[in-house]
Amino acid sequence: KAVQPHGPYQLAGWSFGGLVAVEMAAQLQTQHETVRFLGLLDAIAPQLIRELTPAPDDDVQFFADYFAESNAALDLAHLRQLAPQAQLDYVVEQGRRLGVFPADVAVEHTRRLVQIYRHNMAAAARYHAPLLPIDLTLFAASERRPEDPALPTDHGWQACTTGSINVVAVPGQHHTMVNAPHVNVLAQRLKHTLVAGHAPSRRVVIDTVPT
Repeated sequence: KAVQPHGPYQLAGWSFGGLVAVEMAAQLQTQHETVRFLGLLDAIAPQLIRELTPAPDDDVQFFADYFAESNAALDLAHLRQLAPQAQLDYVVEQGRRLGVFPADVAVEHTRRLVQIYRHNMAAAARYHAPLLPIDLTLFAASERRPEDPALPTDHGWQACTTGSINVVAVPGQHHTMVNAPHVNVLAQRLKHTLVAGHAPSRRVVIDTVPT
């Protein structure tokens, strides 16, 4: 509202940010504002999150899953032998070496992102999306690992809208789709979708999951 006091609004959210965008759209509509565009960047509907993506049991498994999505691997046997602080030091060291994390990432910053992720997952498990009278555009990552749960084409969002769902395939996996070089294609297809819909120029993009 500080950026743009009144609509029409365009919202887009990646991963957990997709749920934030959906809730923002719902709240704006209760304020009699128009949401012209609602984009979901490989976001999964909350009812499927509860069914298919339980939170990892511990931080070691969380890091293993995160590295695997970036096509990298951790020595889990070695990692489990370390004390919690040493685990984080090792993960950051390996993340820098393998290109999973930026070269200048700090250990405390990584710890905070893990905490944010866990809070987000807990919030997602409790969230019940409203039924929106809005068309949705889902930008779906086209690459999935064999161990990833199978998802319907609409990622479960048809149950959350009375409108239509436009599914746009983009290259990469869930995390890599927002990193170079795949993000360039995502940007082009997002821009094409906005232009095709004659959307106004101001947009709010939500990204609340660590990359």
